[in-house]
Amino acid sequence: MPMNVKQWLPSLLAGTGVVVLIAGALFLWGPWSRTVDLDGQAIPPSQAREIQMYFAQEDSPDYAEATLVVAKTDSLRKQMSRLLARMGTKTGKTGEPTLWPLAFKVRSAYLRSGGILILDFEKAVQYNQGVSAYTELLAVRSLLRTITANYAEVQSVQFLIGGQESETLAGHVDISRPLSLQDVSQ
Repeated sequence: MPMNVKQWLPSLLAGTGVVVLIAGALFLWGPWSRTVDLDGQAIPPSQAREIQMYFAQEDSPDYAEATLVVAKTDSLRKQMSRLLARMGTKTGKTGEPTLWPLAFKVRSAYLRSGGILILDFEKAVQYNQGVSAYTELLAVRSLLRTITANYAEVQSVQFLIGGQESETLAGHVDISRPLSLQDVSQ
């Protein structure tokens, strides 16, 4: 004997209501609803890229590490600007001075054939004058390790200042040619 519509309709609606509640809860609290804070701007995790930063240390062969989040949709110049700004704030240890001065501003950044990242700093940039050759080497090594570890397409970095090749940042490390991490790891 068939069931009357009055008998099965309430059960169907109740069951449908439970399914809708569960689907709504999953949507509201699911992983796709979370956001990542990027300098006060909320972006979905699918648009975020985590950059593992490495800071060479004067007293240890190990690197201190920190994480930076950038937007995947940001230009390479903007990602490099965020990276240098963060590397200019801390080296991974509380209170430890930075190797990169905050005065370093990225003028442009682009990838050339052969995996060479051109990283052009503003002309007015002045690295900390009076730093030791070893400190300058650690700064360059930290940046090269960070970039090559996070950007697989980058094999080496050519540093420019004001669009021009420069011999050095602070008088010690030769930056007149593209540098790989191996070039500064000896």
